Parts: sequence; structure tokens; C-alpha cells
Amino acid sequence: MTVTVRTDEGGIPVALIDPAARLKAEECRAAKRGFWDSWNPRYRVITDMKARGEWIDAFSVYLDGQHLARAYHKACELRTHAGRNRKLRTLAEEIRGKSEVAA
Repeated sequence: MTVTVRTDEGGIPVALIDPAARLKAEECRAAKRGFWDSWNPRYRVITDMKARGEWIDAFSVYLDGQHLARAYHKACELRTHAGRNRKLRTLAEEIRGKSEVAA
């Protein structure tokens, strides 16, 4: 791995980041944000209820949300940006396609 370092007048080294890497990172952040923007309205309330120890009538909805959250964390561990972003977008679309809402 090669890192380009620039030293300014103050003598403090500054790592230069490749613009393509910045673009990939922003795409990944947008995909993650898209997942949570889909997940939170549907599953956050029921997950918080479970965390508080309240009774959950729609336990299958809770389990579905937990399954998707685990799938999100697995997707974040994928090795390529393209694969990671594709999986995160697929999960977000899967959530948007579900009709059951936890309330």
C-alpha cells in the first residue's frame, strides 16, 4: 500500500487521499444511509419496545428486522465497494417492498 504524504511549511505531514477513494466512500455512506432510512421507520419502534422489555404482538416483524440488520452488518464486511453497495441497496429495496409495519 502506498500513501502519498505532503509536508506543509509547518512540517506536519498530511496524507493525500485519492479523489476516487473519496467518491467510493461517499457512495458507500449513501448506501448505508439508504438502508437505515428504510429500516428505521419500519423496525425501530418494535426494536425499542423489545429493548425496554415490552410485550411484542408482532414478534415475526421484530425477527424480520433483526434478520435484516444482521444482513446489513454482513454486507458491510464484503470486500469490494461494488458488492457492498449492491447488497445494501438490495436490502433497502427489500424493506421498502414489505407491507407489514410494526406499530
